[in-house]
Amino acid sequence: MSDTPKQKLLFLITKSNWGGAQRYVYEMATAMQGEFEVAVGCGGNGTMREKLEAAGVPVYEVDGWQRNVNPLKELQSWSSLYRLLKQEQPDIIHLNSSKAGLSGALIGRLAGVKNIVFTIHGWPFLEPRPFWWRALTWCGMYATTLLVHTLIPISHYDVAHAHMPFVRRKYTDIIYNAVPPIAFVPAGEARRQLVGPELVDAHSEPWLITIAELHPKKNIGGAITAVADHNKTHPEEPIFYLIIGDGVLRKTLQTQIETEKMTDHIMLLGHVTDARQYLKAADMFLLPSFQEGLPYALLEAGAAGLPTIASNVCGIPEVIHHDENGLLFEPKNTKILAAALTRLVSDTALQTRLGDAFLEGIETNYTLAEMVKKTTAAYQHRLRK
Repeated sequence: MSDTPKQKLLFLITKSNWGGAQRYVYEMATAMQGEFEVAVGCGGNGTMREKLEAAGVPVYEVDGWQRNVNPLKELQSWSSLYRLLKQEQPDIIHLNSSKAGLSGALIGRLAGVKNIVFTIHGWPFLEPRPFWWRALTWCGMYATTLLVHTLIPISHYDVAHAHMPFVRRKYTDIIYNAVPPIAFVPAGEARRQLVGPELVDAHSEPWLITIAELHPKKNIGGAITAVADHNKTHPEEPIFYLIIGDGVLRKTLQTQIETEKMTDHIMLLGHVTDARQYLKAADMFLLPSFQEGLPYALLEAGAAGLPTIASNVCGIPEVIHHDENGLLFEPKNTKILAAALTRLVSDTALQTRLGDAFLEGIETNYTLAEMVKKTTAAYQHRLRK
């Protein structure tokens, strides 16, 4: 047995809730404990932190880290992060999320960290925001790419749309997100746990599910409009639509459901712990986002073998190939989405073909072992320099 001490690996991420980037940090940190001395720095006391601590991964709070920009909080977080880096003396820091990326890269350099890695979970400047916001965010992200040593893209889309000079040599090969084996709850039991036996008995129509934060970029309002359109034009073949997730738009979306007179067919379930285990409650999956990286929710739907409709944006077309293992649509066009829903609902053979092909692709190309192997190779390549 070797007496050589493990090298220290510190993951940094702004928030400790349970979004896609947090899930990435959790999967990577827990998988790499055998090879590295792993720890995580983050803001808050959310689900990710709870899961990491339960798995035996040390977690350090970075004071003042939050998503929104606050000058006093930024200074507080920089000071807290600098102390953490000096205390832990990591061999590698692995940055995730835009704010942790910029502040981690800057403070990491000031603290003398020799190996700084940044995973690009989608560029924030590609979101549908005002020009001034996108320009400012691009500048922040460009500064991040200049300060870090290694960039890990999770999709070809992110590399193609960065438009950042002098950093291409820092990119690794594409390392796609991946999913571990999931213990899915059987369909009938999953339905009962999500909505109760009375609603299960009341809804024999096809079930559609979305798992997403209720945030403008997720386009849940567009999905509600499309489902309502389908149900109104095809009353003989309605859809029962479940939306799992919480966020700032919950009241607005509930009002929209009521205005559409769809309260019997569209439900906001709010936050559901480990929601992915209930995916088999559905017959179909919908991801209507305006902007994504390479979403875990999509990969998990594939692992459940669900026929899927997803927006044709960002990294999604690298996973879903239209009419081969899913259906794609332009997210600003709710009429096209409604037509895609109608097509899928009315064709059970298509559902089976798309679901089977999606499952096969996930099991072949998106394994956690492969993601960990490629990321470890990127670390080792940097450490040899």
